[in-house]
Amino acid sequence: MKKDIQSLSFIEGNFIDAPLHIKLSLRRKLLGLITTHLLFVLFVTSILKFTPLARFYINENEWIFQIACISLVLVHILLLWKRNEYKINIFLLFMHMLLQALAFAVFVTYYDTLGVLQGIFLSFSALNLIFVYLVFFGKTCSLLITLSFCLVILFIIALLFQIIFGCTFEELFTSVIFSLCLSFYYLYSVNLTAHSVSYEKFCVAVINVYTWPFITITAKLESLVKG
Repeated sequence: MKKDIQSLSFIEGNFIDAPLHIKLSLRRKLLGLITTHLLFVLFVTSILKFTPLARFYINENEWIFQIACISLVLVHILLLWKRNEYKINIFLLFMHMLLQALAFAVFVTYYDTLGVLQGIFLSFSALNLIFVYLVFFGKTCSLLITLSFCLVILFIIALLFQIIFGCTFEELFTSVIFSLCLSFYYLYSVNLTAHSVSYEKFCVAVINVYTWPFITITAKLESLVKG
């Protein structure tokens, strides 16, 4: 973990030895925002997916999905570029989260991938339970324990979902794999960010959660070029 933290270019100071309650508070805030965003993604996707008129319009106009994806990529690049410039980074972060929800919703609707929608629901449920645990019990645990706890929650919820709604095997498999990848990504990135970004720079911390793989890649490339 320390090597991962020290290799990231977004570090403006080393916060790995910061007080435990500060890092825990930042983790709670980050998880709270992420679960809220996932709930918004679920809401938008459900509206487009289960509204006949919206579904028909999206299925008949492929350009909507293309524009949503291109816009998301462009905003993502701008977010990486301007992540440390306050005011504009808040606007770009808001646009990124909005376009991400729209792109997910259009993708699920256009390609009729119900398993992806179920995966978002599973991820939201698991991360929300972990967030509630951190809020009410006020304790932190290692990344390995958190990931293990998340794994157990995901399988339990997926099993209950299967018993109640009777999904197909393809939908169940897709939802479980997608939710595992999404949940583990968020938990790892939140843990990494909580050890590397100041508590006062919450907007930068949120941006790093969404973009840390690209930040790491660019940092590695810069080090190779300079080396």
